[in-house]
Amino acid sequence: EKRNSSEKQRTKPNVIAEIHNKENSKLVDIISEKKALFINIDEFSARIIAQTSILPGLPEVYVVILNFENDEIYTFKNIDDNISYKELLLKYNNASVIGFKKNIDEVSTQNDSKDKEKLINLNPERKYKISSNDKIILISQNDPSIKKGKPSLIETDIKESVINNKELPFKTEKKTEKKPEKILILGWNSKIWTIITELDSYVGGKSDLKIISNNIDSDKLDDKNLKKLKNFNITIDTHDYSDYKYLKDKFTNKDLNRLINKYLKNNHTNKDSNDKYINIDFKNKDFEKYLEDDDFKEYLKKKDFKSNIRDKNLESEDFYKYLKDKDFKKYRNIIILSDDRLNSQEADLKNIACLLYLREIEKKILVKENIKLYIVCELIYEKNQKLIEQDSNNDFVISSRLTSLFLAQISENTSRYHIFKQLFDDKGAEIYFRDARNFIEINHQYLYSDIVYIMSRYHNETVIGYRKYKDKDEKDGKQEASVHLNPNKDEDIIFDEKDQIIVLASD
Repeated sequence: EKRNSSEKQRTKPNVIAEIHNKENSKLVDIISEKKALFINIDEFSARIIAQTSILPGLPEVYVVILNFENDEIYTFKNIDDNISYKELLLKYNNASVIGFKKNIDEVSTQNDSKDKEKLINLNPERKYKISSNDKIILISQNDPSIKKGKPSLIETDIKESVINNKELPFKTEKKTEKKPEKILILGWNSKIWTIITELDSYVGGKSDLKIISNNIDSDKLDDKNLKKLKNFNITIDTHDYSDYKYLKDKFTNKDLNRLINKYLKNNHTNKDSNDKYINIDFKNKDFEKYLEDDDFKEYLKKKDFKSNIRDKNLESEDFYKYLKDKDFKKYRNIIILSDDRLNSQEADLKNIACLLYLREIEKKILVKENIKLYIVCELIYEKNQKLIEQDSNNDFVISSRLTSLFLAQISENTSRYHIFKQLFDDKGAEIYFRDARNFIEINHQYLYSDIVYIMSRYHNETVIGYRKYKDKDEKDGKQEASVHLNPNKDEDIIFDEKDQIIVLASD
């Protein structure tokens, strides 16, 4: 009877279904008697949008892991009882071990979903011993459990003691402090609060988040929600985010300059005719230098801008608000969200227009100051992605293709769901890009296994690859970067100044 029950369990089909509202999760679990796996696809999309917007290069990693063409995440029965995690990191030449999965019998199963999450341990302590009952979680090009005449996993003879004796140059100081960021969100939809809270866990204190949309649900930005944020100061502009003139004016401070001129003109009386700022035409001057001038700052403080400067053409935006926004060009990381008031095609076309506008502004205006934008754009239909000419590796479009790949990965192996859930959750081990120069010597030749060892021993981080910058293009001066995931342990590598190490880490 036990055997038949086990066989039934093995032949039971994997039922995977999407839900779009987190509040429905418990209800569908009850209805399905937990015989199906319901995935909140909006939450997945929101986390991907947030993470990829703050970590250039991460989209390439996710696409490689999800697209079935190269490296994927697998679980593989551990054959070495009581082996340490640090030994497993160097054991396979052509696979990257990233954690382990505990034997299900060792964990209570009263609450199926939460208990399955407890089984997964990504980037554990390096001294942790893994039993033969557990499964190894790894990134590999081929499924290690499928035998094709020869083993798909190639073992190495690399030992930590041997690497240690090489006296490699490295740096033990961990320079990974989170920095204040300036992030711009164009648009508004139901995913925005998940995106904001996820971003808040990635950025340093005193970060700025600006939202531009004429579709803002102010209930989501009440005091209760805002108090949950540790690092963000949020400002909002109520305006159509796909208005080209508006975006262009914001990046050039054109309206700011005009408003100042208007104010000065309206307040030009005989009494202050000797004021040295009155006759300045800021349109023809470098306004930034005036904002850095202490005398000019004092001059501005004495004026009642809130009551004196109003402009109906700008929806009553006052000078004070524009003055606070003088550094708009510092918003380099931009997220474009789909407008859920529109039908799918209209929302896509609006976002495509906005993305093309931003590229135009970057190409014609920001390039003069060597400013580059990094844009993550949400589209609903994969086919519409083809309407965008991919002339920049600084843009990432998240469409139905990525969510379809995610669901397909889980359909092939349901245990991947809980691995991905930890990987995309800010409370677990996540993917980070570490500047190589902060951890090892640049222009020095290492084996890839050396890097795995150094990051594990001295920083307790699991290396899964690296990101290298190519030589600058002679024609346009661009310098693109490429991601190398799961390279062989015996590969030689020399890091340059801008190159990065890709790791799994807790923060």
